[in-house]
Amino acid sequence: MIGYAQVGLNRQNRAELFAIYVLPEEQGVGTGRLLWQQAIAHAHTLGQRDMLVWVLATNEPARRFYERQGARLADERPFPIGDSSVAEVCYRATIQ
Repeated sequence: MIGYAQVGLNRQNRAELFAIYVLPEEQGVGTGRLLWQQAIAHAHTLGQRDMLVWVLATNEPARRFYERQGARLADERPFPIGDSSVAEVCYRATIQ
């Protein structure tokens, strides 16, 4: 296995990409893009018109990846970690 994506319905009954991962040595060759496309296709089978993905605001490589896939910045929230928090941003991808 060189990578995986996990997508499903969140608590608001909206499609969400909960995780996507590709082994570092396999990055940059299109595996992530293929996983993204399969995640979108699965969200479509769930009857969804869009898919959300939350990512730490400081995770620039992931943010660039989502933007290259056509996802657009949709929201921001604090993500609690212990007694503090970090910023998390949400991207929304339209399913066509």
